Amino acid sequence: MNSYASIDEAAVDLVYHAPFYAHILAGLRRRSGPTSTLLAEGAKVLLAICPTDLAKRSKPEARGLLKHELLHVLLGHPVRRSSFPDTKRFDLAADLVVNALLDDDERTPDDLLPRDFGDLNLPLSGTVEDYYRLLPPTPADEEDPKNAPETAFVTAAPPQPGRRSHDDWTTFDEGTALEKMLREAYIAAVTEEAYSRATRAGNASSKLLRALQLALARKAAADWRTVLRRFRASAETTRIRSTIQRPSRRFGTVPGTRIQRLCRLVVCIDTSGSLSAEDLGIIDAELRHLARTDAQIHLIFCDAAVVGEGPFRGALPTQVPGGGGTLFDPALLAAEKVDPDGIVYFTDGWVSAVHTRPKAPVLWILTPAGRALDDDARALLPGRIVKMQ
Repeated sequence: MNSYASIDEAAVDLVYHAPFYAHILAGLRRRSGPTSTLLAEGAKVLLAICPTDLAKRSKPEARGLLKHELLHVLLGHPVRRSSFPDTKRFDLAADLVVNALLDDDERTPDDLLPRDFGDLNLPLSGTVEDYYRLLPPTPADEEDPKNAPETAFVTAAPPQPGRRSHDDWTTFDEGTALEKMLREAYIAAVTEEAYSRATRAGNASSKLLRALQLALARKAAADWRTVLRRFRASAETTRIRSTIQRPSRRFGTVPGTRIQRLCRLVVCIDTSGSLSAEDLGIIDAELRHLARTDAQIHLIFCDAAVVGEGPFRGALPTQVPGGGGTLFDPALLAAEKVDPDGIVYFTDGWVSAVHTRPKAPVLWILTPAGRALDDDARALLPGRIVKMQ
């Protein structure tokens, strides 16, 4: 069999065939281990690959092994495991989600798919919650001992064929509160960056994009302000400019150069009646916070057409123009002319169609009274979506 002898060799091949995974691999420490799994060490997430497991696989299957673990990272499965009472059932549900995202030649016969549970009628592209709800409970003799009643004595059973053991994911529940927070923040940032890169480069399948959207929507529901601030940070760009205040380190001459970090945001505000006075007050406060981080904010007010635009000068105008119908394309086209690093659109989300696909990443922030974060909204609005709570 034509296989790989080392993790690094398999990782290089994966990056060559699937560049989408390059930045995820770059942020993970890798090592050999007795099993192929993910581990938490301090604030870091570590990828362990079993050399024996790698050697017995074909090259496509080796790529599938790496992709399997990286997809668990992207979808946040290791940090979510402990919130499900039946962890073994969660493990199987998570694997069904991930295995369905692999190519046919990247799976081994032991990699279970939803169709392998024909009597349960599992959806072909379900979520962890879908599969966890539909799968039968784990038998008592296979349960995790820490979840068993105190009076019971449970002997751990080896995983059944086709079922991977994710017992090492318990390390994600260990460590200090700061280490846990940093691990969760890292996984959230990796997911956001992966989705942003995929939408711009078009190097991910529609099934994977949908899975990432659902993962981001779940995380975003907690605090839209945090999502907005992370979006601002991810949109930041680095530029080199000349300065007479500092000589060149290389030549000792003036002018020298200085690295400048900039973030040019376009903030579109739906003025068709979507936003209440209370909503506008909350938005104004958050824009003031972003302005204090040196973000350059350009405002665009739009109902069925652009009714006003200009730089944010510390506060929203007391009277917001507009009040007509709703179209998002005029504002997005106007935003493209500014060449922003990111676009933020405040709206209730109700519109019949959106035809413009901006080059810059877009964050849609829906009002509390706006449309639900459902599949229709995700299919309609090009970019990341979060709802104000």
